[in-house]
Amino acid sequence: FRRFHIPAFLFLGLWFGQQLLSSFGSLAETKDTSGVAWWAHIGGFVVGLVAGYYFKQTMDRWHPSASAPKDYV
Repeated sequence: FRRFHIPAFLFLGLWFGQQLLSSFGSLAETKDTSGVAWWAHIGGFVVGLVAGYYFKQTMDRWHPSASAPKDYV
């Protein structure tokens, strides 16, 4: 295998698209479906985005390091 770099937003977009396609494919349930909870993956991704945005906003306001200079270590 060869290593390569890919931006996270591109990888996550491709991953999310694959999950979405697989979830719609699993709607027609047959005995051959894999049993993977595709909608749970999508729900977890969306909840993670919302929670990340929320906590980023609250941490910027309340965390002491938010007011520290950017070059402070």
